Amino acid sequence: MNYQQLLNCLLTITILFCTLTNVQAQDTNESDTNLPGENVVLQWNRVLQETARPPG
Repeated sequence: MNYQQLLNCLLTITILFCTLTNVQAQDTNESDTNLPGENVVLQWNRVLQETARPPG
């Protein structure tokens, strides 16, 4: 394995590790759970509405 391949592997591992750490650190709310019969589009719409909610 040459130097460039080694750097690419280390970068990939670092990104995966950071992603997994971020996923585990997120808070799980009841509103984040999938509702029965809810399709992906409705899930994304619900998450967007909860995320982009204006203050007040």
